[in-house]
Amino acid sequence: MVPDPQSLGTSAEDPVLRAVPGRTALVFDSPHSGTQYPADFDHVCELAVLRRAEDTHVER
Repeated sequence: MVPDPQSLGTSAEDPVLRAVPGRTALVFDSPHSGTQYPADFDHVCELAVLRRAEDTHVER
């Protein structure tokens, strides 16, 4: 069901964004055990935040 543009308070001049369904490839890299991270593991969060998810007893 598409709402009537007039009921939304829009006009023909307002920009329209259209989401087009599709697919994309996603690689999720998450070391989940140990404390050693590969050199190519680029993390966005702070290291202290990342370390809270470590399973530190796997390597021992």
